[in-house]
Amino acid sequence: MRQRILLDLLWLSEKRQARMRNGGQRIKRLAIYWAGWGFIILGVIGIFLPILQGILFILIGLLLLSDSSPRAARLLTYLRSRFPNFSKKIDAATDKASRVQARIAAHFQSATRASGKRHT
Repeated sequence: MRQRILLDLLWLSEKRQARMRNGGQRIKRLAIYWAGWGFIILGVIGIFLPILQGILFILIGLLLLSDSSPRAARLLTYLRSRFPNFSKKIDAATDKASRVQARIAAHFQSATRASGKRHT
């Protein structure tokens, strides 16, 4: 009986963890969506204010939104074909950002594993 209860608790725990992972992906997707629109709004404001670099913020917003918005992806593709030097710089920046993101993710995963070992 005791083993059955423990197995049920473990099953519920795994189910809860899977649900939290899916919720985390949803939160991440929403955060990227809102950040993309935030950068586009900053870019539009920056076009009129000399302090902000409007075009830079609009391009960052388009990059963030290109995964979730077909219109943003089409516009980004058009800009890449129209300005090839810009496309090379974006590819280099994307590669660098991916490496930094992987390094940060690895750091957090190792920290999570280390903290999990301490608690058990």
